[in-house]
Amino acid sequence: HREVVEVTIAQTLLLYPRLVNEAVKVASVSVFRAKPPEAEYVFFQDVIGRLPFRYILYLPVSKMDAIGRAMASGGAVSIEGMYLDAVCEFVNIVVGNACARLAGGAGELHVRPPLVRKASEVPAVADDMARVELTTPTGDFELVLLFGPPGGPAEPTGTEPGALR
Repeated sequence: HREVVEVTIAQTLLLYPRLVNEAVKVASVSVFRAKPPEAEYVFFQDVIGRLPFRYILYLPVSKMDAIGRAMASGGAVSIEGMYLDAVCEFVNIVVGNACARLAGGAGELHVRPPLVRKASEVPAVADDMARVELTTPTGDFELVLLFGPPGGPAEPTGTEPGALR
């Protein structure tokens, strides 16, 4: 899974600073089961095909706000609406770019729509996973990658972006 981990981290590190205008660095990468990160909401997207995985982003409200404001070109946003949709779109861009690099144009990977949930509803532990702690000058956030076909305890029940209003 090394290639998936490297490419998804690279895309997150490339796109987050471009959007939010804030530096981000990898603080640590681990491949063991651990307590889920602290966050109110979790944003995730499943990839199916040759290299199936789930990209899960745990963001504190301050990071959600920064992404939401950047996606809205600095306009006012709120957690009840634009905020959630904007972060889902950010996840979709990161995962789409990562899949383009991983598939090499062969169309072997397909993405499902990004979803948002309360963090307590989406377990972030699996037997086959990577956990990436990311740090910025204004706070930290986490990326979790679960490997294998979608399903099991973390399978979503269909909440679409923005449905938590």
